[in-house]
Amino acid sequence: MAINIGNVTIGNLWKSHTEVFNLLISHLNRYPDMDVQDAYVLIYQGAMGAYYYSADPKEFEERLFREFEETEADENQALWEMIRPDGELVRVHFAPLKARSGKPQALSTLCLWTASIFKTDKKDLTDGWDTFSRLCADNRCRKFSIEEVTEFTDWLVENNFPILRHSPAYRAAYHPHYRLVKREFLNILMEGGRD
Repeated sequence: MAINIGNVTIGNLWKSHTEVFNLLISHLNRYPDMDVQDAYVLIYQGAMGAYYYSADPKEFEERLFREFEETEADENQALWEMIRPDGELVRVHFAPLKARSGKPQALSTLCLWTASIFKTDKKDLTDGWDTFSRLCADNRCRKFSIEEVTEFTDWLVENNFPILRHSPAYRAAYHPHYRLVKREFLNILMEGGRD
């Protein structure tokens, strides 16, 4: 359970059924073709961040630039979306960033800053997944059957909760091109992204 008092949160947001439910529903409304794997990707990213960005910064940056170049600008898409109940981390989408003359170099820098300062927590990941599973078991989230969630959970436990990509159906429907940054960096991204 978590209690929000102004800007202060007491307790673990990943254990709060209300907070995780609200996060999940916001994504299901935007991405109705999500499957259970995509729910896991959402929770994983929110809990674990993008520590892997900094494993090879040069390769990370080259891949980001290449993907950004190949992405078509789209001013109608939301620039960012929250991936944590507290909103600390967001996905910044390439298509609307490109439409707003955002620069991939600025995004790359902010991603690497995020990776270096965001504290990952595997307990948040397992707590978040447990809360998601309970929401499905309680039939509060009817999109996913408890059977498919249980089967997927067994696989996650067997594989030690690995990092995963979005499902093929999600990628086909939404063509996701984004990177994770701390929400507080959004102003820097747009200020630093214009000539």
